[in-house]
Amino acid sequence: TDNIKMASSPVDLTGIGVKISQFFEHFWMEMHLRETRLCINSLSTILMYSNLQTVFRFLHVFTGRIKAANALGIYVIEEGMHDEKTIVTLKQLFDGMIEIRESEEGYQIRAVGFTPKPTPWFDYEIDGANIVLRG
Repeated sequence: TDNIKMASSPVDLTGIGVKISQFFEHFWMEMHLRETRLCINSLSTILMYSNLQTVFRFLHVFTGRIKAANALGIYVIEEGMHDEKTIVTLKQLFDGMIEIRESEEGYQIRAVGFTPKPTPWFDYEIDGANIVLRG
């Protein structure tokens, strides 16, 4: 759709930032949409092409814009691709994390960082466009 755009290159953080700013201006100022959501899928790809300090600076500015617009930012990080330092550094920019794992029984999900302790793991399944928690 017109509301989904792909970046030309994960190296061009300036270009990505400009495109995102244009989107927010379009949605916020022109269309008067107040419930904006933005997903970067994936930070892991960006981190393959830029160092942690550069990505952190980009995200620091970017997450500030998301909060100022009262929007929801979703950032995907692939499990097992990054060292603990990278994860700890990036986590400080976000309100919390949704973790997903595969177990013998199927897929499980939990929230981390929104409450003092992580939630328990919940089994879930995808039903069309919905996530259905079981148990």
